[in-house]
Amino acid sequence: MSIFFPYLGTDLANTAIDMGLIDKEQLSQRRSERTNALLNLPGFSKRRIRFEYIIFSWRVYRGYWPTSKVMANVIASFLRAYPKMYSFYLYARNHFNFIMRLSNKYNAIHHNVVKKAVSTRVDVIHH
Repeated sequence: MSIFFPYLGTDLANTAIDMGLIDKEQLSQRRSERTNALLNLPGFSKRRIRFEYIIFSWRVYRGYWPTSKVMANVIASFLRAYPKMYSFYLYARNHFNFIMRLSNKYNAIHHNVVKKAVSTRVDVIHH
């Protein structure tokens, strides 16, 4: 999951700049794309966008995933939203084996919510 980040030179970026939603200078100087909000929306501040990014896993997966896994993903989103903290976490993960094991245990990619795949393609169903 990521935060909206239009790339400079694309139609989407040009439209956002023309509408005054994004500052062109700020867009060209960003280093942490997709984890920091750039939009200046009335009623939905940068701070609120970052907050929603951080708690997304809680809102979506609570009740479907174990609470420990949901919290691990919220913490990971929090770290990614703050690049200096995330860099420290990556350093610790790469230098301390127990942090690597915890990180791998709670990685969202490894969680299989669907127990059985259901095909909806007609050519697969008839065979």
